[in-house]
Amino acid sequence: MKKLFSRVIVLMLMMTMVLGMTVYVAAETSGVQQGTGSSGTLTETPFTPSVPTYRVIVDDAQKDQLKPDRTSAAAGTTVTIKVAANVSADAIHVLGKDGKAVELTKVNDTTYTFKMPSCDVNVSGAVIDLRLNTTDHFAYIQGYPDGTFQPDGSLTRAEAATIFYRLLLDTSLTKSVSFSDVKAGSWYENAVKVLASKGVIAGYPDGSFKPNASVTRAEFCAMASRFFALEEGTVKFTDVPTTFWGYKYIASVVAKGWLSDSATAYQPNGAISRAEVVSIVNKMLGRSADAAFLAKGADGLKAFTDVKADDSCYLDVMEAANAHDYKLSGGKETWTGLK
Repeated sequence: MKKLFSRVIVLMLMMTMVLGMTVYVAAETSGVQQGTGSSGTLTETPFTPSVPTYRVIVDDAQKDQLKPDRTSAAAGTTVTIKVAANVSADAIHVLGKDGKAVELTKVNDTTYTFKMPSCDVNVSGAVIDLRLNTTDHFAYIQGYPDGTFQPDGSLTRAEAATIFYRLLLDTSLTKSVSFSDVKAGSWYENAVKVLASKGVIAGYPDGSFKPNASVTRAEFCAMASRFFALEEGTVKFTDVPTTFWGYKYIASVVAKGWLSDSATAYQPNGAISRAEVVSIVNKMLGRSADAAFLAKGADGLKAFTDVKADDSCYLDVMEAANAHDYKLSGGKETWTGLK
């Protein structure tokens, strides 16, 4: 009987391979002795052929710019790619191992999808000059005419956009997005339009940008996270639930080490302070002030009446507000002079 049972299974498997159908195979659950006539209990076990999967390959050099949501997928599966803002939308390609281009669908400026073909694919993209200038340490923020920096003061959305814009290697980029309240010729027009066109900043459903409104902590984290297409993380802030719109942005900035979540709450909808801004931006750029140089009080050094050397924000403020030459050794920045 066992021989007959085995032959039946083999025959059914062959039918499955030929007809592509799912069958149920009888399986023994109690011993059946060949030639004894003993009875046994049979149960039905579903048999489903395994589905082949294919690799989604991204070159190591571009893994920070192009981030598929999976490393392999079955044919027909929708694959989502998160794209950093410094990747040209016109130069993103998905090429199958069979040499055929795979069609991409644009979801937004930083998200694309494609249907997985029946072969491995290579994902690639051309990086454009929407990169931050981390080499030249120029001043990217200024104080006020009265000699203060106002570290606890807020920053407007236009000012925040301008900080990022000043750090770009190339500011002559296509401006395909406009807002009803961003006037032509305004001092922040190019900054807002360039960054909005690349998905770094966003406006409101009514078509406005609200350039004079204070930028919130969540909004500033979103700008930084979108620019670098940061990996998602988690946070312990009690007032930043996973359902909050800015959770993933704040969590990604924390995961990158640009923001600490050691405090109990973050007040994400509160205005971010100027001191908080320079702290995050300096970490983004890998910049850190030379305390020994500052202690010498060099001629031309910009200092502020409301930021003292023993203030927690002092080094970050001085780094951000003073253009300088420097040398790096072991990751430590040594200033060699002011510009």
